[in-house]
Amino acid sequence: MLGTVSGHDMANFLFSINDLVVDYSGATLDNDFPGGQINDGDFVEAKGMSLVGGNLIATIVELKNALPNVADGVHVEIQGFITRFVSATDFDVTGLPVTTTANTVYEGGGEGDLGLNIKVEVEGDVNSGGVLVATKVDIRRAKAVRATANVDSVNAGANSLVMLNITISVDALTRLEDKSSADVRPLTLADINAGDYVEVRGGEFPAGSGDILATILERDDADTEAILQGFVETISDPSFTILGVTIETGSGTIFRDVDDTVISSTDFFNQLAPNSLVKAKGSEVAEDVISATEVEFELEF
Repeated sequence: MLGTVSGHDMANFLFSINDLVVDYSGATLDNDFPGGQINDGDFVEAKGMSLVGGNLIATIVELKNALPNVADGVHVEIQGFITRFVSATDFDVTGLPVTTTANTVYEGGGEGDLGLNIKVEVEGDVNSGGVLVATKVDIRRAKAVRATANVDSVNAGANSLVMLNITISVDALTRLEDKSSADVRPLTLADINAGDYVEVRGGEFPAGSGDILATILERDDADTEAILQGFVETISDPSFTILGVTIETGSGTIFRDVDDTVISSTDFFNQLAPNSLVKAKGSEVAEDVISATEVEFELEF
């Protein structure tokens, strides 16, 4: 579980990440915590083996990134994913609270394009409350979301196609490559047909839309394996959803942690939480259902 520590109760070894309470009384803390102590505002990953009374019983708590010096008046530039989003004037970037003003300059998009899991670079000064007041917000082209499957339909006029029931959009910045035996150069969306096997890397855009804005789109030779990597939306053991696609797991599914170590189904679902970044491989058994042969936690990048 990745997130920002809040409501830290040192006496009882408890803290919260969003709505999840983490019990770290038996956990190993990594060596990066200043003074060896967890503090509110730390951006951490809590790994656990079980849920007891609704609390995650953590076995390891790691500080994922040391935030920059956030003293009053310090100028900060930070890049990462929006890890908490309330509004364009109240969100976190990799654990650092950010606000914008009427004078904030946007690049790569606008205020309405901000949202959870959108990758940004933010620049500004920290105020007395420890909040970064952004003078500039650059909305970046992310590649954390990936989809590989057969194309359902193409609308070249609208610069889009559909696969796994997900609308994929391309624009002038999308790199299109043909790695199939057809080897069309340059590849355009008009060259792609329903049934083609395509890999897309990009990000969910606009935020919360369930659509992908492609940074890279590659056509490959025909295959039957479907792959989807993205941020988990809902969980109902033994299944979960990513971008509206249901990932079904079962007795034949291999489960892996971020270190590529095989873990049990129980351990996987105990660690799984909304906004976890997960990659699923398997077969497309319906236009928005993948029967997974393997699922794996991934690190955000």
